[in-house]
Amino acid sequence: MPIHVDMTGVGESLKALPAGNYPARCDGAEIGVAKSSGANVLNLQYVITSGPHADRKLFQTISLKDTAKWKLYQTLKAFGYSEEELAGAMDLDEQELVNHEVTLVLVQRTWKGEIRHRISRVLAAGAGDVAPPLASEAPASVF
Repeated sequence: MPIHVDMTGVGESLKALPAGNYPARCDGAEIGVAKSSGANVLNLQYVITSGPHADRKLFQTISLKDTAKWKLYQTLKAFGYSEEELAGAMDLDEQELVNHEVTLVLVQRTWKGEIRHRISRVLAAGAGDVAPPLASEAPASVF
């Protein structure tokens, strides 16, 4: 049986979100393996919790390679981990990150001719305006 679907205003991809800070909740977390390097990664899924983009899902992949652990450290601090907890070896239970409220800092960039957004940084929930991230910051996601 046919179903009526209104495709008005639909394109081939989601429109990039404007750069800025967005309140969000971690909706999913899993440890995976990067196809390109075989290194372990932490895959995080977020949902924007308020504003005109509420319910929009965003994704972040953080490499667990030694050279990229600074990004994991920065992100775990935003999730409420203390400097003491992050001072040495630890057992990371990624499921403990789920349902935590955070603030996502999004930036825009052009990739293959399209404007895209990416998560530049994760801040503690309720974090106010911050200076724009440096262009030299390593990307948190690869599109």
